[in-house]
Amino acid sequence: MATTPIQLPVLPEEFKGNHEYTLITVTGGCLGLLMKSFNRRIKNPKTSKKARTEAMELVRLVRIVRMTKRQKLDLLPAVLLAHDRGGLYFPQRVFMPYLRLLDQCITLSKKETSFDLYGKEIIKVTEEGVKSFLQLRELFEKAMTCVLEMNQCSFDDRIINTFYLVWQANIVHVQLVDFFRGHFTQLAEDNEEMAKGSFSLWHDLYSVSSKAKKLKIESA
Repeated sequence: MATTPIQLPVLPEEFKGNHEYTLITVTGGCLGLLMKSFNRRIKNPKTSKKARTEAMELVRLVRIVRMTKRQKLDLLPAVLLAHDRGGLYFPQRVFMPYLRLLDQCITLSKKETSFDLYGKEIIKVTEEGVKSFLQLRELFEKAMTCVLEMNQCSFDDRIINTFYLVWQANIVHVQLVDFFRGHFTQLAEDNEEMAKGSFSLWHDLYSVSSKAKKLKIESA
């Protein structure tokens, strides 16, 4: 199976990915997943002192990247606030240029031709593609610099890089698995024979995604 990273072209201004509110919710949900994972690592008695210290720093970084309660009230529409009981995570709006471009890059993989070409490797291939796209890192670093300045704090570059890679990987996994789940569900409705093989492929894809995501979070 080919594993060459998907080549990411220069995207036109009018190229659209997810609706912004959906994007905020999905990427914020990934922040929440990371927070839970880092907290589990901190509480695990088997975690080494070094790993626990790193997890504590990552938790502190997530708290800075997400919106505060005041920012939620000022910046989010009522349709999103109606579902929030204080526990939802939303990224600071300064990260939106980075998240929009990441979403557009992921959208390039959301087509049958990509899955036909890469199969179960589609998540890995897409992740490698976005990881090598320097403009994404540049936009992330600009947003992170702004957030750190606003909060008058600093983090070790290694912690920031770990957070960048893990957050980005989780967004890729969540979006692609969700897309192909919907795609194969539609195939099931349209063609019963195709459905059997398609669902098998989706379960394989989900399994690969879950294992890869767990490994990345635990090794962050």
